[in-house]
Amino acid sequence: MKNQKTILSAAAMLTIMAVLSPAASGGVIVALKGGYYMPNGWADSHDAVYGGSGMVAFGIEAGYTFEFPLEIALGIDFIPEEGNRIWPDGQGGWESTGESISSDLMPVTLVARWRFMRERTFSPYTGAGIGYVQFKETRENAKKGSGLVLQGGGDFYLTKLVKLFVELEYTSFPDIIGDAGASRYFGENDLGGITTRLGARFTF
Repeated sequence: MKNQKTILSAAAMLTIMAVLSPAASGGVIVALKGGYYMPNGWADSHDAVYGGSGMVAFGIEAGYTFEFPLEIALGIDFIPEEGNRIWPDGQGGWESTGESISSDLMPVTLVARWRFMRERTFSPYTGAGIGYVQFKETRENAKKGSGLVLQGGGDFYLTKLVKLFVELEYTSFPDIIGDAGASRYFGENDLGGITTRLGARFTF
């Protein structure tokens, strides 16, 4: 209940900011993005099942730029992965069962960004917001939950309507996993992580 109240309060604040901000110099934003997602709250269980330190992520974003410096964006990422199911070995460790599994991690984020250095070739920004995630593994029910999002990055303007961007995003989605399987074995319950991404934004 406390987490739900936090999410609703954040959503209300973002809506108020959008309504009160003048839109004289605004524009609709569409972005394509790709990057690398590194698990933070479930790093050990991810490494045991999927191997490696992270996963390739790709996605899209739609938003609106209000009177400088405010911008609000809704984004979605698709993060697929292949691995092998594990099982406790009875000696305090774990071993692979040899069963191949696949997973799909899909975070959706709503973020308000604050920009700096207007009308420059490079414009840095910082952002914060809320998120919702769905995680689905082979023959398992989807796990869903909400959390918080922090962003930082910068745009490189090619034209007034087209820009390339680099971005670092931190997410926290607590209390979603940890009740069974590898996440329970490692005592991890947060599907959050850190995503480093590149992309292109188009303003209309």
